[in-house]
Amino acid sequence: MMNQTKNETLEWGMILLFLLPPLGMVWMIGIGLYHICNKLLHKQTIEALHPTSFFFLTLFFSSLGACLHLREGLYFFIPAMVLGYFGLYLYVKEGDTARKLKNFSRITVLGGLYIATIGQLQLQKGYVYGGSWWLGMLTGLMPLGLEEKHRLFGSAYNPNFASFLLLLALACLISGILQTIKARKNWIKPVLLYIILLFPITLAINQTGSRVGVAITMLLFFLLVWKLCWQAGGLLMAIAS
Repeated sequence: MMNQTKNETLEWGMILLFLLPPLGMVWMIGIGLYHICNKLLHKQTIEALHPTSFFFLTLFFSSLGACLHLREGLYFFIPAMVLGYFGLYLYVKEGDTARKLKNFSRITVLGGLYIATIGQLQLQKGYVYGGSWWLGMLTGLMPLGLEEKHRLFGSAYNPNFASFLLLLALACLISGILQTIKARKNWIKPVLLYIILLFPITLAINQTGSRVGVAITMLLFFLLVWKLCWQAGGLLMAIAS
């Protein structure tokens, strides 16, 4: 029951990351900070020399030192965020939560479809994110750092970050196709559904204008073809070269 509650807590955080990004980030960082504090209170050890742990701790102390040197109060949010992300990493790793998150792929795909759908409205002439700065910041529908117009960014503030989230959704769909075909049981209808969902996600990645996103998309499709039929994958590689 406790593991189920942990999974639901993390899943709600993932949903908020797509719908209300600031609240989602606060939710996730809060989970991480709570986990770190809980470990310290119960005097549990942290593998500081583990490469990932060492990276987070080094980043935390360096950012903390920079804050002390610059003497800017607002900058202290940065080491707190780093510590929160480190705690979130430990929360997922130690609880084996990633393996038990059955809805991870589903949430990621639905979130990608949400970004793709909202993005189509943003590409229309005269798009206004609501006229309120607070509403735009809360929902992620206000562009930040976007100099070029007519680029899709969904609820991610920025086209490049939207491309990253859409690529995660695309990877989940491709993984679903391969797992369903591997099961060899009533796979036709589910695979057709996955293929239908591939189209809006792929289109949205192209509309973000991210060259890296488009290149990774092509690579993912190549890997899909290679897994399904290595001969066809080899032919595509020969043509591409």
